[in-house]
Amino acid sequence: MLATNGNLPYRVKESIWDTGERFAFTEGPDGLGSYWPVLYAVTRLRSSGHSFGTMLGKARAIALFHNWADQADIDILERVQGLSFFSLPEVEGLRRALQRSSEGSRRGGAYVT
Repeated sequence: MLATNGNLPYRVKESIWDTGERFAFTEGPDGLGSYWPVLYAVTRLRSSGHSFGTMLGKARAIALFHNWADQADIDILERVQGLSFFSLPEVEGLRRALQRSSEGSRRGGAYVT
């Protein structure tokens, strides 16, 4: 089962800034914020005034997606740059990973659209 923390390469980190603002982001395998997910968090979530809980949930979903792609040996950046879609078996694998990650969640099942 994929998780968002632990020994996986992508993890969710939370920080509290000097202003008291809480911020959630996806940390990459190098121990630093992963560039594209952090850019998304700053430009789309934080600037739009989303709550910390929303930011945390989206960071978890992004970390799960990156960990799934890492385990499936999928280079996300290469796929995006090459405009390559996921195959049906890859989409099914992501669906199963999301489903397993949401088992026992109070918010219901995750899904792929």
